[in-house]
Amino acid sequence: MIVVDIDQNSEEWDKERLGAITSSCFGQIVDSKGNRSKSRQKYMDKLASEIITGEREKSYNNKAMDQGHERESENRDYYAFINSVNVETVGFCWKDEKKIYGSSPDGLVDEDGLVECKNHNGAGQISRLRDGWTASEHHRQAHGQMLVTGRKWCDVVSYCRGMKTVTVRFNRDEDFLRKLEVELIMFYNDLQKLVELIKS
Repeated sequence: MIVVDIDQNSEEWDKERLGAITSSCFGQIVDSKGNRSKSRQKYMDKLASEIITGEREKSYNNKAMDQGHERESENRDYYAFINSVNVETVGFCWKDEKKIYGSSPDGLVDEDGLVECKNHNGAGQISRLRDGWTASEHHRQAHGQMLVTGRKWCDVVSYCRGMKTVTVRFNRDEDFLRKLEVELIMFYNDLQKLVELIKS
């Protein structure tokens, strides 16, 4: 793993990730079983555009998303406190020197773990506390972070100020990770071909 020492959401962080295949979007490359996702081409087109133009497409941020970013450190600190663990923040991580794909984990936990902070509104958090939560929508992101960092597990934490947290732990699924890595490499190769095809 190669760690780039920059602040997340900074201008330098945006530049490092420009045109990069990142774990938050691995769900656009594969489905939960490791098969190709229907949104694969759309994501590839987006990255090809970034590589060729040198500009990132502006993403839409609503009030809830802005609040989520603001409370990420609060979520992370609370997680560290209630679990008596050390959490290290990092900027961006590449799997290796080839820089085919990478990740921006919310935190490295002790020697073996990761934490991914998800912040929710009150009604949604109550529903998760009452009915349970599998965090299945974050399965590919969590495993992508484990693939990049080599870590053994990832805790996905749903947080809402003033309420209990809900934590779902994903342990490494080696079969899924093998499928994911193959698809990521194939995606990268197809992306390079697309860039060569359409750039002037």
